[in-house]
Amino acid sequence: MSNYTAAYREAARNAADGRQKIVGTPVAVCPVAFDADPIENIQYSVLRIGFGYGAIAIPTLLFRGIRYLALVRQFRFPLDEDTWEFPRGGTVSLDESEAALELVEETGLEGELTDLGVIYPDTGIADTRVSVWQAHVNADDFDPNDREYVHPNNETDKVKWVTDGELMGMISSGKIQCSMTLAAYMMLVAKGPAAALG
Repeated sequence: MSNYTAAYREAARNAADGRQKIVGTPVAVCPVAFDADPIENIQYSVLRIGFGYGAIAIPTLLFRGIRYLALVRQFRFPLDEDTWEFPRGGTVSLDESEAALELVEETGLEGELTDLGVIYPDTGIADTRVSVWQAHVNADDFDPNDREYVHPNNETDKVKWVTDGELMGMISSGKIQCSMTLAAYMMLVAKGPAAALG
């Protein structure tokens, strides 16, 4: 774990402990400006539940006839734990460029994007819309024996390539519980053979 990741976790916990003192409505308090020094100078973003946009990018590649998908491991402070998810984030629109930015920020990858549609993460409490994209990544540098790496950013701990079978195993064993990741994967699967081409 990087020093910034450890600092992020500590700052996130502190923010979570005081979130009801900041506002009286349901919020997510997220540290930003991760490279703040000293740690007390970390700034926070307060997100109110109920509006906005987001983007999910599902990195895929085809290697020797097998499809691989990339997940990122992130610390989610409301849960106080790491989660495996597809790269995603809050955006200002549903445009392709927003998904491409999330992909680069969280994985360092680039790829041709295919629009899979839009999801509403929780229709009971929010009107947030999230665009879902498949990112077709070049497999030239892919090594099936070395499928995990640390991307030098301050948002994710690790990036991991998994097969569809491995992803299904992570879902059935409870290792993936992010509702947006689950919904995005279902959208990818529903596209059928065309989406399976990596």
